[in-house]
Amino acid sequence: MKHLVKTVRVILLSSIFLIIATLATAQNTTDSGKTLPSEQSVKKEKAKVGTYQIYGLDAKIKHAFTDETFIYIEEQRKEHENVTIALNYGAAVFIPSKDEILSPDFKPLKEFLEE
Repeated sequence: MKHLVKTVRVILLSSIFLIIATLATAQNTTDSGKTLPSEQSVKKEKAKVGTYQIYGLDAKIKHAFTDETFIYIEEQRKEHENVTIALNYGAAVFIPSKDEILSPDFKPLKEFLEE
């Protein structure tokens, strides 16, 4: 009897695993059957040093910014409009537009302005 319960349990758990795996694969497939790239496989671009300026922070906080911070900064960049957005730690970032940084007159910005 114990052996039968173990066998049923293994079959049940295996079935659940297969269903979950099938559903996960189906979520990355379009109606035409093409597989979509997962979020992790899509390389997101980070803002390059000199194309943004972070200010209003204590010098000790500089190390707290991660790759995700610089990906977020690049995602906020607009085509024709300069923007300033608030970050954590009481800091803000100035993000010049794509037009401005591609201009031949553009001079790279100092990455951090300490106050």
